[in-house]
Amino acid sequence: MNKPLQTIPSYYYTDPDYYRIDKEKILYRTWQFVGHVSDIPTPGGFFTVNIADESLIVARDEQEVLHAFYNVCRHRAHRVATGQGTCQRFVCPYHAWSYSLDGSLVVAPKTEEVAGFDKGAVKLREVRLEIFCGLIFVNLDDGAIPMIDEFPGLSEEILDAKPSLPGMHLVHEDHIAHACNWKVSVENFSECYHCPVAHR
Repeated sequence: MNKPLQTIPSYYYTDPDYYRIDKEKILYRTWQFVGHVSDIPTPGGFFTVNIADESLIVARDEQEVLHAFYNVCRHRAHRVATGQGTCQRFVCPYHAWSYSLDGSLVVAPKTEEVAGFDKGAVKLREVRLEIFCGLIFVNLDDGAIPMIDEFPGLSEEILDAKPSLPGMHLVHEDHIAHACNWKVSVENFSECYHCPVAHR
């Protein structure tokens, strides 16, 4: 005989220890959607995004290659970018260390006086980035398998349904902050059983 269906215990949604586990086991180890290629169409374009507690930069370099980096200066861990826009370099507001759009350290004032300092060995820490049907995904797990292998056949299915997706452009966007655990939001948008009642 089958057991009756049960919801998971409420502490999965409220206990900080469970949120830490969610981050370590799920949010930081799975592919997360962060934008569309049209969000940064030209060299120098960038935007910042958070994956849980981690701030990231997504940027298009001079060769039009997209990169993702931790938004952290390698010197004293200050943020090097905010919001979105265009730039030639990411400059730390603390000691003016400057990084190119491919993450390479370009300027580090007075480090030429530091014995053994190799500016060429310092880069913003890169994050895995993949373009999947024109959509930009990142994964904080350096060992994550490529999306094409993790989701075999999905890109073909998506492009069969919407072949114009890679060339589309964002027309309008809304941001809604939900004061809830991330699982509540995902569960809400995973079904429309509530729609006839809640969205009259």
